[in-house]
Amino acid sequence: MVDATLKIGLSRDLKLTDIPETIKSELIGKLTIPNPKWLENARMGRWNRNVPKLLRFFYRHKETLWIPRGYLRQLIMMCRQYNISYHIEDLRRKLPSVNFSFQGELKSFQKEDVEKMLARDFGTLNSPTGSGKTIMGLFMIAHRQQPALVVVHTKDLAYQWIEQIKHFLGIEESHVGLIGSGKKKIGDAITEGEKLQFQGMPSFSPEMFRYVENDDPMKFKQLAKGVDQLMDEGVAQLFVSIANGRKIIGTVGALQFEVIQYRLQHEYGARCRFENLPMHKACWIESDNKEKLKDFRLRKYQQLAKDKEGREVYMAESPYALQMARDNFPEITFHFTSEFQSS
Repeated sequence: MVDATLKIGLSRDLKLTDIPETIKSELIGKLTIPNPKWLENARMGRWNRNVPKLLRFFYRHKETLWIPRGYLRQLIMMCRQYNISYHIEDLRRKLPSVNFSFQGELKSFQKEDVEKMLARDFGTLNSPTGSGKTIMGLFMIAHRQQPALVVVHTKDLAYQWIEQIKHFLGIEESHVGLIGSGKKKIGDAITEGEKLQFQGMPSFSPEMFRYVENDDPMKFKQLAKGVDQLMDEGVAQLFVSIANGRKIIGTVGALQFEVIQYRLQHEYGARCRFENLPMHKACWIESDNKEKLKDFRLRKYQQLAKDKEGREVYMAESPYALQMARDNFPEITFHFTSEFQSS
């Protein structure tokens, strides 16, 4: 039995003092990981100057250690594993209460989700696309009665949040702060901001693909606007075939296509239909070898597309086709997420 008591200061991070040696080295080891960027550069033969080989998610000064607040659960589990007593001191700042009033009604499954979230001090709400996470978030903001900062990754999403805040919290736009898009205004109760110095939310390779077609030629503009905005929300991903110019929507499940159809019809007044596209995987491609990349484009012309940011994507028909492409073109890197630095 270890007699030392670990002191945990809870604020924007975790401040650890009186750390027993039993877990100190293990904590540091778990919070030190290889840098994917360094590994990728090494694999591609690129210069790794100023690129750290390891990522350290902690800060140490003398006998004090600061670690991410989200690691609290794992830390407590480690303490229990080694029979280490601990004391948590809540150092979080609490601001004067704000009289939020939620003007809406949650569905039964949303009520169940927010009850679970509100039973905890902090956490992550993981809910399917189209389930109303924004509305649930606003309900929880109203329940907490604390000023809130909402961080999104595009200007369009920021303004969509402002509209939802007006509708569900009854707060006029003039009282909602906005940071980003050349503006910096702190609101009385809620501030909306684009995340700065951030390349964008990573897009992961979808698992299901379908062509999207306009089912009402008179509503072309409504369909285009609806698809663009739903893609910006992250409902699905949009690709455009280089060979034929047709729009392809990629999702992680069949239900998302139904959600898209429903929202396009009821929110934008547009109708669409989907045509199945038997593809296995979408891979973002890059290479320092221009000749090999040119050769790949010629050979795989029919399977190439571009995402909404204009980046090249290889649409592999099967696992075998993908493996053959990687074997035949080792100079090309195939990314399964869009979060990479183009060369």
